[in-house]
Amino acid sequence: MGPRRSLGTLAVADVTGGDEALAHGTIQIDDSCVLLDEQGELTLLVWPQSRTEWDAAAGVVVFTTTTGARVEVHHVDLVTLVGEGSSEAEDGFTADQFLDSVSWVSELDPGCVPESRWFVGLAPVYPTRPTVPAG
Repeated sequence: MGPRRSLGTLAVADVTGGDEALAHGTIQIDDSCVLLDEQGELTLLVWPQSRTEWDAAAGVVVFTTTTGARVEVHHVDLVTLVGEGSSEAEDGFTADQFLDSVSWVSELDPGCVPESRWFVGLAPVYPTRPTVPAG
């Protein structure tokens, strides 16, 4: 086993999401969590270990697609993510039960687990950077 790489504030697990559903929203990166804001509903993003890196200097998620393309995901990027979700309402797992049910690769702040969770799949991640209006 190689040296442990830093995964920053990412929730990284030894699992991959499916490829039949889409989540769409704005990435929110702070000092403890990387979440997806879906029109006001926060969703924990669980990234697959085999395809995810954290660029600490830039503060961005780097995701490698199945085609080998490296995609940077920044704070406030608008993204569409392939994968599959779960929630306390759907599966009945509290935040603690959810944390216990996943094979985590990175330490996760328990305060970062909202009701909704999204397992990012292996298909491409589609970020759109916000534009700054011309002044």
